Amino acid sequence: MKKLKNFILLALSLLLFDSCNSQTANVDLYYKYSFNSPIKVFNKKTKKPYSGEFVSISNNDKVRIEFKDGKMDGTYLRTFIDGDTLEYKKYENGIKLLSLDFIYHNGKLDYKELIKDQNGNNADIKLFIESCNLLVNNNFNELDNLLDNDYSETFKKLKYLFGPLQSFKLNNVTKKYYRYNKSEHITGDITFYFSKKDLNLAFLIVMTPQKIKGQGFIYPTLDYEIEKSQIDRKVIKSINEKNIDEFISLTQYSDSHKTFFKKKFEKIGEISKDSRFLNTHFDYFNRLLLVQDYLVVIDNEKQVLSLIYDINKNNLNLIDIKFSNYHKDFNVLHRINGK
Repeated sequence: MKKLKNFILLALSLLLFDSCNSQTANVDLYYKYSFNSPIKVFNKKTKKPYSGEFVSISNNDKVRIEFKDGKMDGTYLRTFIDGDTLEYKKYENGIKLLSLDFIYHNGKLDYKELIKDQNGNNADIKLFIESCNLLVNNNFNELDNLLDNDYSETFKKLKYLFGPLQSFKLNNVTKKYYRYNKSEHITGDITFYFSKKDLNLAFLIVMTPQKIKGQGFIYPTLDYEIEKSQIDRKVIKSINEKNIDEFISLTQYSDSHKTFFKKKFEKIGEISKDSRFLNTHFDYFNRLLLVQDYLVVIDNEKQVLSLIYDINKNNLNLIDIKFSNYHKDFNVLHRINGK
């Protein structure tokens, strides 16, 4: 079991996100690191928010996006290289207003599908209220039977961080219908009142003719500092000193990873002693994780240092770290979801 655990943690460290092979057809853009907020792009030369059209071409498709003051505003059009339309979207001030997908079968247009938020009906509202009442009362077995999913571990971890769940407020219910698999994606905007903190979560339930399935939560960024912890300073110090033993003692890695981290640390330059806390958010990789993001400077370049914690019943364990660019090239985002 320990070997499997270490393998998973190692895989986390090696995970890279790559885009398809692309070539931008106009100005070079970048966007700043952000989490849970509409993307905003900047002109590399002027450093100002970009307004105008952006075109990106890959081996298979072409995307044209309109921007205003750095945010998507206007048309998003994705086509095959031969010109057949794949997606049409409309944005205003970074917010997606509608999405139209073009479905093909055997190379021919089958149908167009308008995917647009609609208000949930009374049955949808009743389903969320029933589900949330079961959460408040810790009736996870009944909830599991209702939604075909187990949320007990997730809420035990939230209870450790924020205290017992006391009540909730259903703010809004919206749904989208997907014709291709005859499913309704129903989203509840819900405020959960824990004894120590209020959390506003988006809860997704998918309904098909065969079953109802709880698809989980979308978590917000948090104004939440880990209490009495200087772990960020210790991690930075161990990396700057290339002290593998100290780093391993701070995390859940074992001595078997020494060679891996030795090579990894050799590629990391000097991290500035000054670091600025950015935010805390949740991530989900087979289990609920807590992530603390810090803005650091490595060899005069801004980077985001993410400290990833496993949430146990009575403590937080640092299990992994990762670095990502604070300024990221905007090359091609063919499946971007504006908020």
